[in-house]
Amino acid sequence: MLSRRNLLAACGLLAVVLCVGTPPRAAIAADARSLVQNLGNQATKVLNDTALSPGQRSGALRQLLVANFDLDGIGTLVLGRFGKRATEAQLREYRTLFVDYIVKAYSARLGQQSWESFTVTDTHQAEDGDTIVGSESTARGQPPSHIEWRVHGSGAGLRIVDVTVGGVSMVLTQRDDFASVIQNGNGGIAQLLQQLRQKT
Repeated sequence: MLSRRNLLAACGLLAVVLCVGTPPRAAIAADARSLVQNLGNQATKVLNDTALSPGQRSGALRQLLVANFDLDGIGTLVLGRFGKRATEAQLREYRTLFVDYIVKAYSARLGQQSWESFTVTDTHQAEDGDTIVGSESTARGQPPSHIEWRVHGSGAGLRIVDVTVGGVSMVLTQRDDFASVIQNGNGGIAQLLQQLRQKT
């Protein structure tokens, strides 16, 4: 049986291990802030590089998205409950098609922008532990746009899992769109896969 002294020592050691193994929230928030700011800086540079062709710009934006977004995780969230109705073969094809689809869609959307500046404005923690990073971007001839980035993970494992523009979540919007396609296809994802093949 542990003595009182040994018990206190064991509790103290456990506390040290937990503190060392778990990054402080402030550190995670700072890392998330840095991730989004760096992404915004690089995207702004690409969008304003007049020497790039449309294809080169799209390719550069694709690399930024793949490096900074948890595309597999987003694909799972977007598919939602319908993933349980799919076969393993369908899920494998969906994951491949979804990454190509979302990267193409986001790249095209960003490619239409012309940001003059990008600044992180604030950070706060969501109820589920994710970090919400607020930012403001300015584009020529347009009012400032406020964007919120949901960042999941910690340290080197940080990835963006959602983007909210004008209070509208892109993940939830995409989830509703996919659900509509699936329901119109009698509840299976075959119809969704067909549409994704066409779009990618």
